[in-house]
Amino acid sequence: MLPNFVKSLTHPSQIDTSGNIISPEYEYKSLNYLGFVPLLIKGYQTQKVLIDTLNNRLTQLEQTVASCCNMRISNSNTGSNDFPVKQTIDLSSSGPILYQNQPNPFDKSCIIRYFIPENAINPKIIFQDETGRTINETAITEKGQNSIQVNSQLLNSGIYTYSMQIDGKIIDSKKMLKTK
Repeated sequence: MLPNFVKSLTHPSQIDTSGNIISPEYEYKSLNYLGFVPLLIKGYQTQKVLIDTLNNRLTQLEQTVASCCNMRISNSNTGSNDFPVKQTIDLSSSGPILYQNQPNPFDKSCIIRYFIPENAINPKIIFQDETGRTINETAITEKGQNSIQVNSQLLNSGIYTYSMQIDGKIIDSKKMLKTK
C-alpha cells in the first residue's frame, strides 16, 4: 500500500536562450501526503479502542483489588473523556498497614509508621540489604497505629528493604534509600 504513495517524477533539463543545457534532466521521488490521512485516522481509531479497553480493564482491576483488600473505591465522572475527577477510598482499619519511611531518602535516621491489629501474632519488621541478607529483625510490641525510629549511622549508602511479618508471613515490603 505504501509504495503507491511514492511516485517517480522527472524534472526537465534547463536550457538557456542559446540552447545550452544549464542543468540536465533528473528523476526524483514524490510522496503523496494526503494518502496518509486515512491511515492516520484509522491508527487514531485503533488506538482509541485500545485505550478505552485498557481503561475498562484498569477499572475492573481496581474494583477487584478493592474488594480483596476490604476497600471501597467510588468514582464520580464528569462524563468528559470518562476519566474520574473524584475518588473516595474507605479503608477498614482491621488489616495491618506498613507505611513508607520518612524521610526517604534519609541520612542518619528515619521513622517508619505502621498499623498492627490487636489479633496479630508475632509482628515484626525485618530489614534486608541489597543482596537480600537480613541485617536486623525487630519485634513489634506496640499494636495499633504506631511508629519506630531507625538509626542507620553505621550503614553504607544504598537501597534497603524493610518488611512487615505477622504470624510468619510477609504482609508488605518497602524500599528505603540510605545516603551519606
